[in-house]
Amino acid sequence: MIRSLFFFAFVCLAYSPSAQVTINPSPWNVESLYPGGRIDDGAGFRIGESLYFGTGIDQSYTLRKDWWKYDLKARKWHSISNIPSSGRQYALAFATHRLGYLFGGVLAGNTFTNECFRYDPLTDQWQTLPNPPWSPRAAMACFRVGERVYVLGGRNDSIHFTDAWMFDLSTEEWVASDSLPFQEGRDEMVGFAHGNVGYVMLGRSLSEVHSDMWRYNTLSGEWKSVESFEGEAVSYAAAVRTKAGAVIAGGQDADGKLVSASYYFDASTESFEALPDLAMGEVRGMQLLSKGDSVYSFGGLTHNFTRIQEVQHLRLNERHTFEDIPEIILVPNPARDRVAIFWAWGDLHSVQYNLYDITGRLVKHGSSSVPSEYLELSLTDVPMGVYLLSLSDGSISRKKVLVVSK
Repeated sequence: MIRSLFFFAFVCLAYSPSAQVTINPSPWNVESLYPGGRIDDGAGFRIGESLYFGTGIDQSYTLRKDWWKYDLKARKWHSISNIPSSGRQYALAFATHRLGYLFGGVLAGNTFTNECFRYDPLTDQWQTLPNPPWSPRAAMACFRVGERVYVLGGRNDSIHFTDAWMFDLSTEEWVASDSLPFQEGRDEMVGFAHGNVGYVMLGRSLSEVHSDMWRYNTLSGEWKSVESFEGEAVSYAAAVRTKAGAVIAGGQDADGKLVSASYYFDASTESFEALPDLAMGEVRGMQLLSKGDSVYSFGGLTHNFTRIQEVQHLRLNERHTFEDIPEIILVPNPARDRVAIFWAWGDLHSVQYNLYDITGRLVKHGSSSVPSEYLELSLTDVPMGVYLLSLSDGSISRKKVLVVSK
């Protein structure tokens, strides 16, 4: 019986059709004006229905520490608390469903920092966190997978870094991760993730500007080259994850020329499609944020060294081309010590799981209340065998065969 169940599991999981995606993009248009003025090299994140943007350098070359919130429903701006430190540019920002974070950057006098701050929108307060174990730097890339944020590369006044660090959002602790797969360190890359896979691309080293793209499997710890990008080599570009892919826009080429091109990355096929050019023309140093099918661009520097106040907006209208997308995907399967569980119907606010053996005995159960499209389940206490995994969010229930090999 065990042998037949193993065969059934492998046959069922051998066919996993890719969720091909079509996009119907509108042209980029000007959504609003940033009340903080003309800004380049700022940072931002999204929490719920609000976009947050701040820091950067303004048209008078003043480093800013003010922050603003853009309410997507009301389409109105609100001033929020300044960061509790000096103004900066080239900082790194990201958010969970409830909290925002800001790391590193360049202060006045070309001083690099590794300061870390956490923002709580309920109290409108920034809190200073302990400095991380990585050296002061700026212009890092990052991507988030579940409760882990990977911070990669960056630079100080003499070094382009190759190291990578993982920030555990549940504990707010740092551990070293697998270094970038380059001989030379890089800054001004872009990063984004889908499922358990993170991507980094573009950027510059001390010797050149790059056009390559790399994929990092957070479950296996492996870097692999992705050969699909045919655009030119640029640094200072911006990227953001969308529902089914990512948008990459702007940047500066190897000759110092700014670009207006933007691209859509289909995560299911790892392929690119050209999007309309940016409404403001050639731009570098933007911040891209997304909500649903909408992508917003904040700040940036134009070809005539004028910083941008206009917020640009692109609507993608991402759609899957067929309906037979697996509703639950287990990666890897067979699994050893852990398995990542993905659900194709989007972020779930609560997930309950039950794992049954072939006799119907409940082996493991639990729940997660963090909104996510991804749940990681430890299997270190689960013996080798064939199991049935049941998942429910209270309204949708699904089951999947899981093979555990030791």
